Amino acid sequence: TKVLADLQAGVLNARNALENTKAQLRQSQRQVSQLTRQTEDLKEVRERLRLENEGLNNVVTRKERLLQEVSQRICAFMTTTR
Repeated sequence: TKVLADLQAGVLNARNALENTKAQLRQSQRQVSQLTRQTEDLKEVRERLRLENEGLNNVVTRKERLLQEVSQRICAFMTTTR
């Protein structure tokens, strides 16, 4: 009966270890799922910010061009009025 009790205890320990492993696996799967969602969200934010940055760069380029044109006109005006 000692051998049988030891075997039953071993089976119980193995079953408990298996349940713990399953619980850890489920937790890890939830974490992977959550991190995957966060990664996708961050990719969307990065793309949105990239587009916003591109738009702002276009605005700056346009304003620089306008400033250059105004400067040229002022120089031309100053030259003709002398």
